[in-house]
Amino acid sequence: MRKITRRQAISAASAGALGTMVNWSLPSFSILKPEQDNLAINGGPKVHPGSWPDWPVWDRAEEENIIAMLRSGKWWRGNGEHVAEFENHYAALMGAKRCLATASGALMPEMK
Repeated sequence: MRKITRRQAISAASAGALGTMVNWSLPSFSILKPEQDNLAINGGPKVHPGSWPDWPVWDRAEEENIIAMLRSGKWWRGNGEHVAEFENHYAALMGAKRCLATASGALMPEMK
């Protein structure tokens, strides 16, 4: 009987699994409904027929705080406390341990 290594066994099993998956037929996915032939931009029905909410939502009560933060020059991570304060409040809002605000505007909460 020929002995094979663990690496050889894993390689053989992986190759077999890959070969099996290649022969599977996968359904095609589409955002279009069967009755929707055209996108809305091409004359088809709109996905969201109503109006979209205004953005950004502006709260005048916070306007003074925002202006004070911008004028302080301490609104970026390098020399200000406002980013850390925001991350702490957002993490608490999301029920996460921590949150990382990124330059792209993405918020990445680390869930418990």
